Amino acid sequence: MSLLDGIRAISARFGLSTSSATLKKTSSSGVKTRDTEDDLIDESSLDGTLTANSAQHSKILEALEKQEKEKKRIESEIKSLEAEIESLTKQLSRATGAGAKKIQNEIDSKNSQISSLENSLSRINRAIATMQDVASKSEMLENTILLQKAIKSKNIGANNNDGTQQETEAAAYNSGSRFKGYNSERGNALLNAAKSMYGNVKRGNNHCAKGVSQAISSVFGYYPGKNGNNYDDFLEKRSDWKEITNEIKNVDDLSNLPAGAVVSWDSFGTGASARYGHVYIADGKGGEISDYYSASNKERNRYRASTGGKFRVFIPV
Repeated sequence: MSLLDGIRAISARFGLSTSSATLKKTSSSGVKTRDTEDDLIDESSLDGTLTANSAQHSKILEALEKQEKEKKRIESEIKSLEAEIESLTKQLSRATGAGAKKIQNEIDSKNSQISSLENSLSRINRAIATMQDVASKSEMLENTILLQKAIKSKNIGANNNDGTQQETEAAAYNSGSRFKGYNSERGNALLNAAKSMYGNVKRGNNHCAKGVSQAISSVFGYYPGKNGNNYDDFLEKRSDWKEITNEIKNVDDLSNLPAGAVVSWDSFGTGASARYGHVYIADGKGGEISDYYSASNKERNRYRASTGGKFRVFIPV
């Protein structure tokens, strides 16, 4: 399925109307060939759909967490019953008469309980698979909305009279020359490690901190092991990292970070993000990588900030 067909399918699945004319005028690079804003989905509609989808996604994750806990409980109960049956079987081999019959009845009863639990486990596994599928589609919808917003943002940017100046300024930012002490060798080494692990992953699994920690561990030899919303607590205590949060002009300026910079977001939005926040490694080109790679994160950062998130930024020195 092409990107165009994917956008149409996802949008139709979730009731997000898209204009055929709009999609036809969108090139494979994601930039419209004509700058008429009327062809794009209204931004307020996109924001409304994004908010509703986030709420739905949060409920799905909460229900999924409950099902996972119930699954573990049942699996533990089955294991306990199996151990009891094993013990009773040993007793049965030594028993005779009425005693043996009583033990056999206990064994049969416990086997019946196991059978009932296994049926419940089967139903739970099917429910989990369904919820995971819905959660996946919810994430796909978010990506579609962010893509639409990015297309609109690129069109507006392409028509700015000072576009050349902005490109030159961004290039200087991305090189790291703007930030005193930035170690480009360490920054690029960290980025390359992260890309070797997750560069081909397009959708995360709520393990952003794990992805960043794996990259840091492979290059620098220590494993932070934090959540996204407290990653800053770890980095601020290390002499090989420097905080530059006060040097960031605004949330869009995060797209101008050099390779290997780490951004720690506190809680925002709903679901896992509201509980654990987010953390990522900047790719030096306006993208981010954690347990997935996104070549453009401007709209994602705007969403994080608009739903209550605050960030801290650190560079390797």
